[in-house]
Amino acid sequence: MKQDRKNLMREMEIAQSALQTERGKLWKLATSQFMVLGEAHVVGDGIALVPLGDTPPEPKLGLAPGSFPATTGDALAMMHPEDQQPFQLAVARSLAEGDPFDMNYRLSDGRGGWRWIEGRAESVEVSDGSHVGWVFLNRDATTEHETEEILHHSKRQYEASRFEQKSEKDKLWRLAANAFSLLAEIHITENGMEMAFFGDRRPEEKIGLRPGSIPKTIEELMLMIHPDDVTGFQQKVSHSVASGEPFKMIYRLSDGYGGWRWLDVRAFSLGEVNNQHVNWLADNKDITDLKQTEEELRKSLAELQRLKTQLQAENIYLREEADRGSWHQDIVGRSAPLARILEQMELVAATPATVLISGETGTGKELVARSIHQRSDRRSKLFVAMNCAALSNTLVESELFGHEKGAFTGAIARRVGRFERANGGTLFLDEVGELPLEVQVKMLRVLQSGEFERVGGERPQKVNVRVIAASNRNLEQLVQNGQFRNDLYHRLAIFPIHLPPLRERREDIPLLTAYLATRKAHQLGRKIESVSPAAIDRLSGYDWPGNVRELENVLERAIILSPGTVLNLEAIRLGTTSPIKASKLHGRSDSTSEIRANETLREVEREHILRICQATDWKIKGPNGAAIRLGINPGTLYSRMKKLDIQRPTDHNRHSGN
Repeated sequence: MKQDRKNLMREMEIAQSALQTERGKLWKLATSQFMVLGEAHVVGDGIALVPLGDTPPEPKLGLAPGSFPATTGDALAMMHPEDQQPFQLAVARSLAEGDPFDMNYRLSDGRGGWRWIEGRAESVEVSDGSHVGWVFLNRDATTEHETEEILHHSKRQYEASRFEQKSEKDKLWRLAANAFSLLAEIHITENGMEMAFFGDRRPEEKIGLRPGSIPKTIEELMLMIHPDDVTGFQQKVSHSVASGEPFKMIYRLSDGYGGWRWLDVRAFSLGEVNNQHVNWLADNKDITDLKQTEEELRKSLAELQRLKTQLQAENIYLREEADRGSWHQDIVGRSAPLARILEQMELVAATPATVLISGETGTGKELVARSIHQRSDRRSKLFVAMNCAALSNTLVESELFGHEKGAFTGAIARRVGRFERANGGTLFLDEVGELPLEVQVKMLRVLQSGEFERVGGERPQKVNVRVIAASNRNLEQLVQNGQFRNDLYHRLAIFPIHLPPLRERREDIPLLTAYLATRKAHQLGRKIESVSPAAIDRLSGYDWPGNVRELENVLERAIILSPGTVLNLEAIRLGTTSPIKASKLHGRSDSTSEIRANETLREVEREHILRICQATDWKIKGPNGAAIRLGINPGTLYSRMKKLDIQRPTDHNRHSGN
C-alpha cells in the first residue's frame, strides 16, 4: 500500500513537471513585446485577469503604468461607453457556451486618450459543466484602426472632390512611409488588375518577401498565393468588385525563399465605372509572427489538455490499484516450493525478460507478477493488469492497443490502450491463452519491436513495456491444437515460473490461515485471537481445488459465523480428506501439531518467527535469510519483529545461552 502511494505521488510529480514545462513555453510566448499573454479565472462574481511574463503589460498596450485591469469589471470601468455592452455580451457567451472571445474595444490609456485593444481568449478549464478558465491574448491595434480611419477618410475625401486627390495621395504616401503595413492603389482595367504601392521603402521589406518578388498584376499575385487559399481569394475579389463591399481576407503568399508569409489584407472601393468598382485602396499587413505565435499557443494548449487528461487517467488508475489492498505486498509461506519460487522471482526481477507464470486458478499469479514488478527497476512506473478472458474478441484489441476517434461505431474519441498506459512499466496479461489469434499477431510484433498501431490508426506507436503473462491452461497443448501461436509462446516463455497448488505445499496452510484470518477479521470489524489444532488439521487436510483464493473465502465465512474470539469451522463444509492424507497429516511432527488451544495467533506467529530467526543465526536478508524462509519482504519482517517485540540477542547472550 505504501509503495503504491509512493508510485502515485511519483507519477503525479512527473505529470506536474510536464505541465510546468508547457507553462514555461507559454511564459516564453508571453515575453513578446507586441502582445500580452495571460490567464483568466472565474473568482467569485467576476473574472480575474493575470498577465504572464516578466515585463509589465502596460507598455505593450500603450497604457499608463499600473493601469492594466485586474478583472473584467476593472476593464469595463476603463472601456469606451460604446464598447461596454458588446464586451459584456461576448464575455457572457464565453462563460455560458465556452465560445472563443474575439473582439476589438477601446480602453482609456490613463492620459486622456483611448487605445484600441484586440482581445482574444480560449476556454481551457471546465469545472462542473461551467467554463472557469481561459488563456487570453491582447494586442495594441490602435495603429491599425488609425490607418483604417485614415483610409476611410481618404475615401470620403476622394469621392467628395477629385481635385484633392493629389493631396490625399500625399497623405497616404507619408502614412506609408511610417506604417508597418503596405498601402497600395489598385486599378481594374480591361487587361486585368494593376497595383501601385505607396512609400519610399521597398514593399518586399514590409511583408517579408524576397527582393523584387512583389506582384504587380493579378496574374502574378494568383501564382504566388497558397493553393488552399486561391479559390477563396478569387470568390472574394469577384464579390467585392461587383458589390463594392470592402475586401477582407487573410491568406498565404510565397516569400520567394521556399516558405509562406501570412498577410491580412483590407481594401476599400474608391469609385465605380459601369456598375463595376474599378479603383481600390488596399492595406496589406504581414501577420506571420502573430500566426506562428497563435499556432504555438494552440499546440501548447493542446499539450496541456493532453497532459491533464493523462494525469487524471493515471491518478484514477493508481487509486484503483492502491485500493486492492496492502496484502499484495506480501507472499506468505515457508515451504520449499515457495522458497524456490521466491528465488526465481529475485533472479528475473533484475532483468527486462518476459515472464510466463503458470498455475491453477487462485494460486496467486497476479501477486507474483506484482512482486516481480516491485523488485525491478520499473517499480517507479505503472503496473497495469488486464484479464484477457474478461473481454470479448471485438474489444480486446482496442483495450490492449487503444483506438483512434471514429475507428468503429461508438469510438467518439481517441483512447489510450493498456500498452501505452504501461509505457516504462509492466503489463500483466492474465489468462493470455484466451487472446484471439489475430490479436496474437499484433502482440508478437510489440514483443519483438516495441511498436504497434492503434485500432484505426496509421502512425506506429513506440513503447517500452515489460510483459508478464499468466495462464491456468496448458499453452503447449494450445499450440499443438493450433489455438495459440508457437512463436508467441516462445516469446512469452523466456522465463517460465510454475506456481504449485496449495495442496502441494500444505505446510504453508497454518501460516496462511493466521495471516488471512487476522487480515479478514480486521476488515470485518471482528477479533479472532486463536485457531484450534482441530481447525488447523481440518484446513491442512483439505485439497483446496480453488487454492489460496478458496482458503481466503472459507476463512471469511468462518469469521462471520464465529461468535467469539476463536475461529469456528464447525458450520463450514469442506471436501472430504482421504484416509492416507489424514494419516500423513496427523503423523506430522511439525509446529502444526504443537499448537495449543489456548495460544493466540500473536503467540503462534511470534514463536514461529523467533524459531526461523534462530535457525538462520539471525540473518534477515539474503538468499538464506529468515525473510526468504518466511516468504515475506525483509522490511515486512523487521516491522513484524518490532510489533511482536522480537529482538536480536547480543553476542554475549548468544554465546552464553542466556
